[in-house]
Amino acid sequence: MIARLLNASQGILNLSLTPTSALALRNETTNVDWAQAPALTKNVWHTLDVKLSVAGTSGKVSVSVDGTEVSQLTGTGNFGTASVSKVQIGDTAGQKSYTISWDDVSVTQQ
Repeated sequence: MIARLLNASQGILNLSLTPTSALALRNETTNVDWAQAPALTKNVWHTLDVKLSVAGTSGKVSVSVDGTEVSQLTGTGNFGTASVSKVQIGDTAGQKSYTISWDDVSVTQQ
């Protein structure tokens, strides 16, 4: 897992990399995996931007890579009604090994 957005009591959305280096989203509110995006180039810096609007069944998510919106990871869905209150960077599950370098992390609420 790259990052996870949570409310005060549970996960809402997580962004992860598949074994083939494709970005993937999971809606934790509905337990639905979204389509995967094309694979990211390894050993190259990328800019990831995730925008989430929590509004019940009218919620919206948008993921951009290097400034370009990824259509497979952008759309509407039920993300619940509780606002995002935490951002988790990285995975807390054990027995996994990988390296991700973070240069800048910015979290804003609009």
